[in-house]
Amino acid sequence: MNDLVENKCSGSGSSLEIVNIAETPYTLKASDSGKKLNINADQVIIPLGLPIGFNVIIVQVHASQQILFSPAVGVTMNEADGNSKTAKQWANVSLVCDALNVYNLSGYTGT
Repeated sequence: MNDLVENKCSGSGSSLEIVNIAETPYTLKASDSGKKLNINADQVIIPLGLPIGFNVIIVQVHASQQILFSPAVGVTMNEADGNSKTAKQWANVSLVCDALNVYNLSGYTGT
């Protein structure tokens, strides 16, 4: 079940959509770009073909289940230490598409 919650940044005039996601695995969609996804699932699939510039913030909501980021065949995901999971509950990571089917994962990652 996905619940959409919209928060406005105080005084900034901008807004950030926050989406709560419980389906697992969850496959990212182009419409997720620019959003914060609170994910209560064990796997996020990065599909082929998301647009260059796609960006998303992902938060691990589950207390004991890390989120594994799984690139589809043909997708490259880079992370500074070679990690492919969130570290623990409330860990925030960002995923950005830097080139066609090439992503950078950064933030509080773990093994």
